[in-house]
Amino acid sequence: MRRKVLRETVCVVDPKRGPIAHAVLVYNEHYLPLESMYCLDIELRRRRGVKMGQVMLLDAEGTKAMFEIIKKLWKRIQELGLQEVFIAIDPDDVPKYERLKFEKIDWPMRYWDFADYAPVAVMVLNVENGKRDADNRLLEHFF
Repeated sequence: MRRKVLRETVCVVDPKRGPIAHAVLVYNEHYLPLESMYCLDIELRRRRGVKMGQVMLLDAEGTKAMFEIIKKLWKRIQELGLQEVFIAIDPDDVPKYERLKFEKIDWPMRYWDFADYAPVAVMVLNVENGKRDADNRLLEHFF
């Protein structure tokens, strides 16, 4: 049986140029794309009742666009009531995401098919901890 994966694209649009930033947010009680590599690790969190999501395809044209897409994404994560949000990134980008309060998870680094079989580091955002810090000053330190 095919599983339904709930996902949506969050966009920032410049009136003159069109879309300048986008991210795909996946949220589902039964499956996240990272489970293709970390099935047991995510299942343990799911059994504890954690409402999880995953950010994929985060891209922006410049700093201002990235700032705007992060703000929109943060707002949507809160609207959905997600408690933890995963992201799989290039290991070199870990410090940038740590400034956004994502925490590196000590799961073994793996080569992931969704990243063209490149090695990825998995990070997680604990939304409750992020809320305490996120009056947008947090976002200003991202860049």
